Amino acid sequence: LADRFEQLVQLVTMIGDKGELPIAIALSNVVTSNQMDELARVFVTLFDAKHLLSPLLWNMFYREVEVSDCMQTLFRGNSLGSKIMAFCFKIYGATFLQGLLEPLIQEMIDNADGVSFEVDPARMESAEVLEENQQNLAQITQRVFNAIVSSADRFPPQLRSMCHCLYQVLCKRFPQSIQNNIGAVGTVLFLRFINPAIVSPYEMGIVE
Repeated sequence: LADRFEQLVQLVTMIGDKGELPIAIALSNVVTSNQMDELARVFVTLFDAKHLLSPLLWNMFYREVEVSDCMQTLFRGNSLGSKIMAFCFKIYGATFLQGLLEPLIQEMIDNADGVSFEVDPARMESAEVLEENQQNLAQITQRVFNAIVSSADRFPPQLRSMCHCLYQVLCKRFPQSIQNNIGAVGTVLFLRFINPAIVSPYEMGIVE
C-alpha cells in the first residue's frame, strides 16, 4: 500500500521536459470549486515534501496571471492559484505573523478603555475628540508599519520564495512593468497575508 501511495505521489508531482506539471494541471482543470481548498492543501503538502514547491507555484501562478488583463485583479477570486497562495500563507506564515502583530494588537486591547482609534464622527462617543483619535490612529499605524518593515529578516523562507516566484511570473507576463510588478507582489502580500490578521486578529489566531 505504501508503494502504491508513493507511485501516486510520483505521478501527481511529475514534471515535464519544459517544467510543466501535466497531472497536477489536469486535476486542477476538473476539480469543482468546493474541492479547491482540499486540492490546494494536497498539492502544497505533496510538492513541498518532494522539494518541488517552486515548480508548483510557478505553474499555478502563471495560469492565474496568464488570463489576467491587469495586475489589479490578480488573486482576488477563488481560483486554485489563490487557494494555494492562501494555504502557503497559513502554514508557513502563521508563527511569523503572530510574533509580528500580537504585541501591538494585545497592547491595543489592554488599553482599549483609555484610547480610541475611531475617526468616524458618526460613531464616536460624545466625550471623544476627533483630532486625538486621528493622532492615535496615525501613531499605531506607524508602529505597525515600522514593525512590518523591520521584520524583513525574519520573513519565512518559504514565503520569500513564493513572493520571488510570483515576481518572476509577473515579469514574464508584464515585461515592461518591472516596478509595477514589485508593487503587485507587495499588494498581494498585504491584502492576502497581513491585512486579514489586522482586521480579524481573533479569527486568525493572532490573539486569544
